[in-house]
Amino acid sequence: MTILEKRLSYWNRGLNDIEIAKLQDVTYGAIKQWRAKHGLASNECRGEPKLSAQAQIMPHAQHPYEPPRVITGQKNRAKRLKCLGNSVVPAQAYPIFKAIMEVSQ
Repeated sequence: MTILEKRLSYWNRGLNDIEIAKLQDVTYGAIKQWRAKHGLASNECRGEPKLSAQAQIMPHAQHPYEPPRVITGQKNRAKRLKCLGNSVVPAQAYPIFKAIMEVSQ
């Protein structure tokens, strides 16, 4: 089996770019370019999303009645979360600083 055939078999098994790169001792960028050249989608969005190590050590699984804890396929997800974080913090801090100002006067 050639290197490219092995790469394709790894991709078909659902491995992501980083996992394939480690197995083939190449860079992540090389795998990403290979996928783009052959019109293959990233395996990150196939099926269940990959969870971080912190999320994997949770003692219990998600209950069926809970809303989803993660989302896949959301465009600009990280940027949206950063914007939410930046917008919420000042709104929460304002009443505290206002109360400090009232007490100090």
